[in-house]
Amino acid sequence: MNASQGPADGMMAFWATIAPEFQAAYSRWHNNEHIPERLGIPGFLRGRRYRSATDDNRFLMYYDTASLDVLTSAAYLAALNAPTERTKAALRWFAQPTRSTYKLVAHAGSTATKAAHVLAVTCFAPPEGEVDRSQRQQLLERLRKACNADQATELRLDSAGTTVKTGEAAVHGAKASLTDGLLVMRSADLRLMDDASAWEQVRAATKQWADDGGAQSTDGTQFYSLEFALDSERHEGAAA
Repeated sequence: MNASQGPADGMMAFWATIAPEFQAAYSRWHNNEHIPERLGIPGFLRGRRYRSATDDNRFLMYYDTASLDVLTSAAYLAALNAPTERTKAALRWFAQPTRSTYKLVAHAGSTATKAAHVLAVTCFAPPEGEVDRSQRQQLLERLRKACNADQATELRLDSAGTTVKTGEAAVHGAKASLTDGLLVMRSADLRLMDDASAWEQVRAATKQWADDGGAQSTDGTQFYSLEFALDSERHEGAAA
């Protein structure tokens, strides 16, 4: 399947806290300059921004790419090493930043690329040894059904794209994730924006998934609601 029409092979995820006084300018910059700029780079497919359901000042921004190599490509590195003045100003607003790049391991559920209303995200330490993709796929599908999620994706940290030194990195100073695994579930269930009982059901199912799959630890599942989405093919934005 063409990655532009389904699960992407590469992903760059960036978490940051933005103080309330900077959020309006941050959104204008991210919506109108930064995401469109990134989607002009060959291999960048989709850009998304989500806000934490439990912390109004915490954001998750991510890009899907057609391959992992895109995240260390000459075109992407050139952009990272030549940030605009607006970008340099915006990156200084990022507090507690974390930036990591990931490679797809398994995907379950719909292959639709429309931005999901809600994300349930878990960072975890995966089992040691070679990845059994068939097993990971089965576990992921079981979890997706238990959570009534539209999609579930398991990814692994890519050290090359995560640790690259660039001009932007020198400004924001983001750290890499402390764990090598990333689980992302996408859902249209709006209860997950503000219903603690729904959160607990997903967290319990995710813990069972982690135990069944031999995960060594997780940082707990966090929930995010959609703020903005843009796709490279049409450049049509969707604001939440």
